[in-house]
Amino acid sequence: MWLSTHLGIEDLPKLGVKGKKTDYRTLLFENYVSLPEIPSFSSNKDKVTKLGMMCNDRLGDCTEATSAHSIQVCSANNDNQIIIPDEDIIKQYSLDSGYDPVTGRNDNGCYDLDVIKRLSNDGLDGHKIIAYSNTGTQRTDMIKASCYILGCVRLCAQLPISLQNQTDWLDPNGNLSGDNERGSWGGHSFAGIDFDSDWLYVISWGKISRVAWGWWLAYGDEVHPCLLDDWIKNNQAPNGLLLDSLLNDVQALKAA
Repeated sequence: MWLSTHLGIEDLPKLGVKGKKTDYRTLLFENYVSLPEIPSFSSNKDKVTKLGMMCNDRLGDCTEATSAHSIQVCSANNDNQIIIPDEDIIKQYSLDSGYDPVTGRNDNGCYDLDVIKRLSNDGLDGHKIIAYSNTGTQRTDMIKASCYILGCVRLCAQLPISLQNQTDWLDPNGNLSGDNERGSWGGHSFAGIDFDSDWLYVISWGKISRVAWGWWLAYGDEVHPCLLDDWIKNNQAPNGLLLDSLLNDVQALKAA
């Protein structure tokens, strides 16, 4: 499998999105953020080093890997890169899913929204989501805005088997049958961190991969823009943006 070779592992990596959950109270990102002018590309990945698999080669902990990679990207862009140790990733996965690291039981993945809520309430190694929201999978403008405004965005997709033989995630050009069938491999969570006109750049299985926008439009399943505390320093993001309006709305929602 080309993907395994690209990742430097013998077997296919694990997935781990158990299904899709929705919560009607979750804010729509586009309704609560006054968007600045979004540039034609972003470069959050430039400051990130030493990406790890976060155990997602052998465990279905992709949702926790997404959390850890998001923390890494946000902290790196504030000149204080934080890498969550694998043992803490496994502890978090156990809390989120009921996975038993001794017996290996309950390695069944998680619902991404459940992981987001726990990260908002309890954090991961002291790192928390301050605010989270939702947007439509076809809103590529909101995905770009999330990468620029928030440093990253949590994404889930229904992977096709054909991805097992790709390094870049290529546009199926309307052919969604056979190995290109949506979800024929399974559900997966990953962090979107950058964009340009042709590609969405994501961290998945410890690598930065290029995702064609056509691929995302065919297989994308969830988009959760999240504001991490590591993205804010002195009440300001690395790009100089202030996010008070979103924070105020989220606090009002929590009080409801």
